[in-house]
Amino acid sequence: MSCENFAANKLTAEEVAAMQEFARIARGDELKMTTLAACGHPGGSMSSMEMYTLLWHCAKVDAKNAQWEERDRIVVSHGHTLPGVYAVLGRRGFFSIEEAVAHFRQAGSIFAGHVERCVPGVEWDTGNLGQGLSASVGFALARGVSGRGQALT
Repeated sequence: MSCENFAANKLTAEEVAAMQEFARIARGDELKMTTLAACGHPGGSMSSMEMYTLLWHCAKVDAKNAQWEERDRIVVSHGHTLPGVYAVLGRRGFFSIEEAVAHFRQAGSIFAGHVERCVPGVEWDTGNLGQGLSASVGFALARGVSGRGQALT
């Protein structure tokens, strides 16, 4: 597999500090969600927050155009960490973080108990743990076959 498309710039000290603060604030959102809903899995979200913060910071995505064809696809297969996903996506402007906090796990809300594609910024419904790897490979292969980008080589 070639990784030339993943050449990463070194993060500046300011970027690292900003992402640490972002993750701290998102943890507060996640804690509010699970506390108000009186359910959820806060531990996994807490421990995944830096990963989600970094992924959505570095990804080529557009919160105002979540279905942009040229976007990077981030697939989360461990759905129990969805409060963390919602916190990061909400703070990045994909939707109102206040709505996610207020309606997390409520009947009729898009902010359900597992990550679902109806939420702006979410690419894949969660299911069996590890299922995201197969979905991600499928996304990459489809992108290459369609001519819209480079597939895995």
